[in-house]
Amino acid sequence: DGRNVRIENRWGISNADLRRNAAELVALAPDVIFTSGSVSMAVLAQTVGADALPTVFTLVPDPVGAGYVNSLARPGGNVTGLSALVTEIYAKRVELLRELVPGAARFAALFNMSNPSIPPAWKAVEMAARSLAIQPQRLDVRKPEDLGPAFDCAIRERADGLVVGLDTLTQANQRL
Repeated sequence: DGRNVRIENRWGISNADLRRNAAELVALAPDVIFTSGSVSMAVLAQTVGADALPTVFTLVPDPVGAGYVNSLARPGGNVTGLSALVTEIYAKRVELLRELVPGAARFAALFNMSNPSIPPAWKAVEMAARSLAIQPQRLDVRKPEDLGPAFDCAIRERADGLVVGLDTLTQANQRL
């Protein structure tokens, strides 16, 4: 680092942070951009000038469905990377939670619905819960301030369990 390569790191939780960071990185005209997560990739894809830079992504659940690449085998264009298609895991989490709480009537799902990978995950939770005669309750959290009220709502509505979506917001606030 500093001799034949320069690494510029950026990190952000809010979309505003991510937009600012993406614009800064594109303005540096790097040889390659590495990004992680579907929200980061979505923001980068919308950044003027980013389409001309080689980009490598990771942890994007459905890069083909999101339109970032033509296919995983032959991505095309300037973008390539690894998929983290984990939607199926959410149904399994509901099943496991049901085994842990056999008499459950309601499960809450803590999801950032502004993340493009989360709506399919919510559908998987919803379908799995209903197949087990459990009422799913979606708790949409888009910023840290939404977390407290979401937990209050889950308690008030008597959720018997909680499924947490994999998202920058939930990961950054996992202690809470």
